[in-house]
Formats: sequence, C-alpha cells, structure tokens
Amino acid sequence: SDLLKQNKFETIVMVKTIKKKWVLVADGGQAKILTHFENSFQVVYEIQSTSQHTPSKDMATDKDGNFHSSKHHSKGNSVELHEQAETAFITELTDRLEKEFYSGKFVELTLIMSPKALGKIRQLLSKNLKAAIKQEIDKDLTNFPERELRERLEKLLP
Repeated sequence: SDLLKQNKFETIVMVKTIKKKWVLVADGGQAKILTHFENSFQVVYEIQSTSQHTPSKDMATDKDGNFHSSKHHSKGNSVELHEQAETAFITELTDRLEKEFYSGKFVELTLIMSPKALGKIRQLLSKNLKAAIKQEIDKDLTNFPERELRERLEKLLP
C-alpha cells in the first residue's frame, strides 16, 4: 500500500514539472512552431501563406489589371495587397496559437519574428496568451534550413 502511494506521487510530480514550451519563428508569410525542451527543438508545425509567393498582379485584379481591395480601386496598389495578405497570415497564426494554448498544448511561448510581424501579432494576442510569452526576439530566422535554425535557437534560447 505504501509502495503504491509512493509510485503515484512520483508520477504526479513528473507530469507537473514538465513545462511545455513552444517557440514561434515567423515573418509575414511563413512560420515554424517548435517545441523547446532543455536544449532540444522539434518542429510541431510549418505554415506558409498561400499568397507568400504570389505576384501582386495575380492577387486581385480585374480584366484591365486594376487592383481591388476593400479600401481602394487603383492601378498598382500592390503594397496594400501584400500588407493585407501578411495581416491575414498573422491573424491565422494567432488563431492557431490561441487554440493550441487553450487546449493545453503549451504553457510558455517565445516569439522570434521579423519586427513588422512581431508588431502585428502583439495587437492580436489575447491577454492570457500574452502572459504566457516569456521572450520576444525581433529577428527573421524563417529562411534558414532546419539544422541551422536549431543551431541558432540553441544560441539564442537558454
């Protein structure tokens, strides 16, 4: 009976001490979410915007080549179209993080994002998810191969 109680206690302690840490590496069009345990990183998700590599001229034009958006109808407003695509991507990313956070997949989050994307995500995160953020680093590491990304993360994160 005493042995059984001791085993239950040890199991409970082990589960409680494991912190689920995630790292988000993203810019306005692509993202990797990794788990972070001790000095090891494992990719959980890789997400890419469908319009990441779409030329502006193909995003939303009419037969005359005029750009359309909810605000303007003009010739050559490609910057605005890319802004909208980036905002939509960051919003989608935030929604996924919120869902995963509230379902208990992670308790701590580190954001490593391009400065522009970092600014956008800050505006979208819930109060509870903001409280789970342990570190924000304004760097764009999205284009590094996985091995080099892990090496950089090992240097950046304790």
